[in-house]
Amino acid sequence: TDNYGEVSSDDVVVTTYEPNAIATPVLTFSDNLEAAHASTATVTIDGGDTEDPDEDTLTYHFIEIVDGEEVNHSDGTASSIELVLEPGDYTFGLRVRDAYMTDNNGTPDDLTDDEDLYTEFVYASITVTHENDAPTVQIQDTELELDIPHSCDGTDYINHVVSAVAVDPDEDAIYS
Repeated sequence: TDNYGEVSSDDVVVTTYEPNAIATPVLTFSDNLEAAHASTATVTIDGGDTEDPDEDTLTYHFIEIVDGEEVNHSDGTASSIELVLEPGDYTFGLRVRDAYMTDNNGTPDDLTDDEDLYTEFVYASITVTHENDAPTVQIQDTELELDIPHSCDGTDYINHVVSAVAVDPDEDAIYS
């Protein structure tokens, strides 16, 4: 009502933001952690089970810890990454943010790269193993007849060369 007694009304839409309303990141790995018959394994690292309570679009940040340093493995949009890993121990981290997390003043900050707007990292470690099948040896000359003298003084020797081939089913190098 104004000073002259006139009344007016209008519909107003109010949007409220709950600061940092986001679930804890969920980090999972594919079941394929064995480099079977090869020197590497393709591993999927997935954050797709992370749910935002407001159902906002999430941004994902995957890292790997290598010698105490963070190595970035994501572009921010994909909820999972796929890496080719050699056998060994690995530690990965994931942190997320939604499109409407707020800055330190409680102001909505729409899709900026401000580091303070991400959740804390959730870390998980994996071990990639290598299945190793033993090599086999095939003797090439399987029939051998020797005429051995019957000397008892130990001075008679017979030399015979036998050929063999070693095969590794994993195609690993064979050392003799």
